[in-house]
Amino acid sequence: MTQQSELIQIVKRKGTGKTMSKPLSSDDLIQLRPLLQSDNTTPATKATLITAFIMLEQTSAEAQWFLTVIKPPESRTLAPDLHALFFNEPKHPFDRILHNLLKHQDLSSADMITGLDYVFNSGKNAAKKAVFLEALRLKEETKLENHTAYDYLLAHSHHVTTALPHVIDLANPYDGFNRNLYSSVFLAPLLGSIGFPCVLHGIDAIGPKNGVNPRKLLQAMNKNAPKSLSEAADQLGKTGWCYVDQSIFSPQLYQQKQLRLDMVKRPLLATLEKLLMPIRGESTHLITGYTHPPYKQKMTDLMHHSPATQGVLFRGVEGSLQLPLSKRVRCRTIQSNTHTEYFISPPPTLDANATPDDCLADSISAGLAAFAGKESPMVTPLLHTGSSILDGLSLMPYNSAWSALNNALQSGQASAHWSNG
Repeated sequence: MTQQSELIQIVKRKGTGKTMSKPLSSDDLIQLRPLLQSDNTTPATKATLITAFIMLEQTSAEAQWFLTVIKPPESRTLAPDLHALFFNEPKHPFDRILHNLLKHQDLSSADMITGLDYVFNSGKNAAKKAVFLEALRLKEETKLENHTAYDYLLAHSHHVTTALPHVIDLANPYDGFNRNLYSSVFLAPLLGSIGFPCVLHGIDAIGPKNGVNPRKLLQAMNKNAPKSLSEAADQLGKTGWCYVDQSIFSPQLYQQKQLRLDMVKRPLLATLEKLLMPIRGESTHLITGYTHPPYKQKMTDLMHHSPATQGVLFRGVEGSLQLPLSKRVRCRTIQSNTHTEYFISPPPTLDANATPDDCLADSISAGLAAFAGKESPMVTPLLHTGSSILDGLSLMPYNSAWSALNNALQSGQASAHWSNG
């Protein structure tokens, strides 16, 4: 294991957040000093960890270690510029913003824009970028901070609007799955085959999961992703579904990939990137998910703030829009400035949530079997999630949608749309 990998493992434990952060052991603390001194570990990863130490509760052992090993300037555990970033009196406006965040102070819209300008400038200091994003996360972003950042990302991304009457945006977390079959790549052409065009979007790989996502699945099946937004929009109109990569519709955001990998944990960029809706229609329907309860209201507020016509928010599998079969799920239908909350129960079925041995290979085989009209552990999840989406959007009642989607699978109609995409 490299020194960078060792440091990342410690960040995963200490930098998780208020409720999930784990105390570091004495062995961790002994191991940390050479890792922080090493030139083989990145400044952004070191900065993320020190931010977590400052902002999260410390055990007595951690506090003693921090006061004796990290904070004294003569300790030389941190490089001088990194030590000065945290412990010297800030002289520059952006450094003052960082110090305010480290004290759990909320930011104004102007300060948020200053911080995001710094992050999006590729020539700026990666450690300071990491402090800005990690401190926001650990402080917990306010509604104003989230909305300002969302507007900023929209302004720094590209989108096209088509003449299609309805476009459904399937907005899943970009870091993907590592514990369940991934169905959204097959859900998009299935919904498209009955007249509801769907857009998938994502990235090649991103942490913290670095899991199976649309890009990996499509590449593994030799499906070429469109090279431009216009090409993707053209495919959407012809086949009822498409995938568009972040590198195309938001190249400046994509340039932050290495920074985010070095930071290890999810910054607010991970929450916002899935809501950018690169291809829209006369009506654009945003479908997304969340895991942790505090994000339910944050996502609701962001969906209200978005350009979407309406949306549905599920508490789905691994934070996605994919519905589990093992339990009822809380969801919200969001329209204008209102929302309706309700529960969706799984259909009566003998199916259980399939646990894949190989998430990528098993998702492909299950999806292709479903499209071939064969028995597959993906059939019920596709029908249940697809029917719940159309019912939640008031586009088709649940039972009618189930019947139409099932007919599309059994007749080969869905498979034809998949093959042509």
